[in-house]
Amino acid sequence: MPASSQRTHGLLLALSWTLATTLAVPATAADFYLCDCAEGADLQCQVGDDSADGTSPQTAWRTYDRGQDAFGTLDAGDQLNFCRGGVFPITGSTSWNNSRCTAAQNCRVTAYTAPWASGDEARPQITQANGHAFEFVDGGDPDHEEGYHFSDLDLRCSDCSGPAYGFVLYNDIDNVRLKRLRISGFSIGVHLAGSNSCAGIPQCDDRNERLTLVSSEIIDNHGMGFLGAGDDLLIADNLFSGNGGANVFDHNIYISESGGQTTGIRILRNTLYRSSIGDGDICFGVSLVAHGHHTDLLIENNLVYEDVGGATQGCWGIGLTAGGTPEAEGFVRAIVRGNTIRNVGNTAIALSGCVDCIVENNRIEHEQAFQVWGIQASEFGREANDLPMTQLTVRNNSIYSTASESVGIRVADEGVGHVIVSNAMQSTGGSWACLDLPLPTSAYATIDHNVCNAGPGSEWEKDSGDLAAWQTATGFDAASEAALPGFLDAGAPAHNLSAASPTSPMVDAGHPTLSAATEFHGSPRVGIPDAGAHEYGVLPSIFGDGFESSDLRRGE
Repeated sequence: MPASSQRTHGLLLALSWTLATTLAVPATAADFYLCDCAEGADLQCQVGDDSADGTSPQTAWRTYDRGQDAFGTLDAGDQLNFCRGGVFPITGSTSWNNSRCTAAQNCRVTAYTAPWASGDEARPQITQANGHAFEFVDGGDPDHEEGYHFSDLDLRCSDCSGPAYGFVLYNDIDNVRLKRLRISGFSIGVHLAGSNSCAGIPQCDDRNERLTLVSSEIIDNHGMGFLGAGDDLLIADNLFSGNGGANVFDHNIYISESGGQTTGIRILRNTLYRSSIGDGDICFGVSLVAHGHHTDLLIENNLVYEDVGGATQGCWGIGLTAGGTPEAEGFVRAIVRGNTIRNVGNTAIALSGCVDCIVENNRIEHEQAFQVWGIQASEFGREANDLPMTQLTVRNNSIYSTASESVGIRVADEGVGHVIVSNAMQSTGGSWACLDLPLPTSAYATIDHNVCNAGPGSEWEKDSGDLAAWQTATGFDAASEAALPGFLDAGAPAHNLSAASPTSPMVDAGHPTLSAATEFHGSPRVGIPDAGAHEYGVLPSIFGDGFESSDLRRGE
């Protein structure tokens, strides 16, 4: 099946599951209610009674523990409701399992507005002293379970020093939807763990599939914001901030090896900020990292940023690299598209082991004091059994740096068939190299239609001199231009890498056939494509002045 057909098929499957879980609620579905008023609850909060029947807001149960007991008895489609403005301490088991729930008829846990409410009540707080909040863990043999939907809750851990997860899935738990949540203070916000061996168990496939995490805030968890992997995983429209300590192995999002070889992971429209924050409030680790073996991974339209002075050189933006595990690792048909990466460490986008991958329409800005590689593809510790990088396409990216000794795009170490076209790059920091392409010329299929300033003290290609020298030596970049791209207003506060005018050098300068089909906002490129992420006149920059303050909590 062609790659485009596979992606379309995956999207249709995901859409059909979403519609099923959203619409297929049986007419006989029952609702149950809980309301507890521990410290920090709304002043008007009225407690329920665990000896009541729980079938109405007026006869609500009280405690998290009563709700946990009740969850295992729900029928498919039933719903458990926590009162807004309430606070629910966890004092007993955190295991939530129900074999009757289905992908078509979810068992739901959400919030409701109690009769005593005045309308300003916050989401129900689920509070943990030290431990998990919700475990979807089927111990022993992985008996298949599916169809859980949790939304509109605020999970907090006050003293989580050991393994303590907001949500954890283990042992073939499928079709779980997490929506409009706030998760803070845990060691891991959401942990999509692995599975014991199915060993012929009916309906079991050793995998946790179709987890959806959307419109949520995953903040100030001291290990990971998200950890794990699984087929058809969707992470979209969330805020990840302050997850991890001063440890390069902590990340806002970590797509790991534990899910096995996966297909169809999508990470879309998230905001990632303050990754692996240590002493001095400085980022130490990669904000969004993926290790393992993943096919059709899509990372699109995310904002990944740090403050100027708030990142070490190890605080990278996006990294698709090998993790050094015994199992074979690599990325097949991965796409990194339309992301804004600002003021991270010395590498904004890192790749290794990529086969037929595309990096396009990304906007990279760097105003830190140290050098940066805008896009860097190399071995990065690849083991002998990992996939070798080949046929990597890097096109229509906009890169801006104020630091000297920086490099726009580096594709090195291995592989053939690489394409580097239609990129717009600028440095104001003195000496730099637009490109670093040290492989034999036979490794690169096409390098052309790039626009980059390589003035005095700088090089078009590292160690090759200016554009003319590079053209003579290799025959590449015949239609490229050594000039300032003409960004409208790069850097703070505007962060606008679109063209300043129709005469900007990057306008109509892109490769006529190998450029990205769409521009940064998703609109089709028409006529002769521009170099860089934008097409002149299509749309104003949506990530302009005020983005961090006005749109930080994108999920609400």
